[in-house]
Amino acid sequence: MSFSLIIPTLNEYENLLIVLPKIVNITDDVIIIDGPSNDGTQELCEKFNVRYMKQKSIGKGNALLEAVSYSKYDVVCFFDADLAHDPGLIPKLVNPILNNDCLHVCGSRMLGGSSELFADYDHFFRLFGSLIINYAISIKFKYKMTDCQNGFRAIHKSLLNQLTILSAHTTIEQELVGKTLALGVPVLEVPAHEYSRIHGESKINIFKHGPAYIVSLIKILLMKRIPIDPGLHESLKKKYPHKWY
Repeated sequence: MSFSLIIPTLNEYENLLIVLPKIVNITDDVIIIDGPSNDGTQELCEKFNVRYMKQKSIGKGNALLEAVSYSKYDVVCFFDADLAHDPGLIPKLVNPILNNDCLHVCGSRMLGGSSELFADYDHFFRLFGSLIINYAISIKFKYKMTDCQNGFRAIHKSLLNQLTILSAHTTIEQELVGKTLALGVPVLEVPAHEYSRIHGESKINIFKHGPAYIVSLIKILLMKRIPIDPGLHESLKKKYPHKWY
């Protein structure tokens, strides 16, 4: 399949041991963009013959954009290394773009369910904040979004290059959604269950990163928007009925 798979990592060796065998044959352009880690991630990538890039900047957002600049194909798919999502769902994200049905597809935990968001009080507050952000963005652009913060997504580089992404860290996901909708381009959501992390701990801290999400949301709500074409909207609803409920 003609797409590039980009996986940002930081000391995710044990999870990559499980992920890499499942995705190594799904495309010939798998890119690991690394923190860098100190746990043998580079050697593991060499073993599985996937591209390893040592990140030059800081932050997840910068990591993804760095990797995109070196990607082989016009369609890129972002996949987190923490095993939160099933690699078998990757074709469901990239196929609508490869088929020229849309330009931006993301997985939705609200449509697919989550074992992680209900794990403890910290995740409960993250869920609550996520629901507020999703609702605000949906109202702003008059287009229902259920999961603007999901790291599991695919996008065409022709669109990505128009968005002028500025987020250096984890707010990149909601900026991608906000700026896509601001251009009048629909975002297709695909149900994607979120599984609990098997190894390691999440890099997101609600107290450390929460303010950045609020600032990012304010900027999105102040954007000028181009209305989404109703005809395109209806065609997506008919072809991908699972998104609309």
